[in-house]
Amino acid sequence: MQTLWRLFIVIVALIAIVAVGAGLLSIVAKLFIHAPL
Repeated sequence: MQTLWRLFIVIVALIAIVAVGAGLLSIVAKLFIHAPL
């Protein structure tokens, strides 16, 4: 039971990290797109 709980926590953490990374990438992409070159 504890191994399943630990696996669940790891999966949730990975999903959160991926979501934050995607958000940061989209923000950086918007900045680069709107920035005058």
